[in-house]
Amino acid sequence: MSNDYNQASENRIIINYLKDEIKALESRLALLDKKNNEAYVTKSEYEPVRKIVYGIVSLVLVAFMTALIALVIR
Repeated sequence: MSNDYNQASENRIIINYLKDEIKALESRLALLDKKNNEAYVTKSEYEPVRKIVYGIVSLVLVAFMTALIALVIR
């Protein structure tokens, strides 16, 4: 009978330890989620930047291709 009591007591200790660990993991996950939301840019915020960068890259490539064609023609 005392063996069953000891086993039940050990199980309660393990369960309480696991509950504490789960709470700690939940708080760390919430902190990571908060950092993730602060660190990254949403798609709507990124769209204007993307258009500007793509426009500049397109202009550079068109200028390069025009210069290359001008060199070949001469």
